[in-house]
Amino acid sequence: MVLAAEIVEDIFDLTERHPGLVGLCGEFIDLVATQYKLVEMSFQNWIKSVRFNLPRLVVESATYSAIIQFIFDQHNAVAVDCYRWLSAKFALGPEVIVSDADDPIVDMLDSYGLIVIIRTAFKERRVKFAAPILYTIWLSSATISFENIPLFQVNKDLKLNCIDVIHHYIQMVSFKTLKASESQNVNGVQNL
Repeated sequence: MVLAAEIVEDIFDLTERHPGLVGLCGEFIDLVATQYKLVEMSFQNWIKSVRFNLPRLVVESATYSAIIQFIFDQHNAVAVDCYRWLSAKFALGPEVIVSDADDPIVDMLDSYGLIVIIRTAFKERRVKFAAPILYTIWLSSATISFENIPLFQVNKDLKLNCIDVIHHYIQMVSFKTLKASESQNVNGVQNL
């Protein structure tokens, strides 16, 4: 199977080279190639057949479905705490700075592979989703409670502005996907 170079770049962008997620992408590419008897996959085919379905594939995979089910288990007090923490911390972006008070939840989510901890030179800890595709899944699945975010506790009338909405959208869709969709009209014909 020959893949367009943009596909590999897009996979690495979406997964941050996370082995399990890269493997899932490879498995699905193989499945699509076998089903449609493809010997070559263009970036357009990747967008249409694989990338569009990637969040669903991740959620349905054994490893990640267990993590997602845990986070959304409303009958488990620890899971509820994790869900609330994620809602409060990641509502406005895929990366946050955490305090020592967040340690138990941060450590648990890190052990599940949902987030990663990045220690900086200033002894602060940044936390981000392990891969952009996981952040996309989180945003599409979670009910974000803005009342838990310190910024909104100070000013309850503050609403998300257009810039914040665009920021979330950019996190969910790669620039390459936007460029690929811009270059075709509704009939799939290349625009000049």
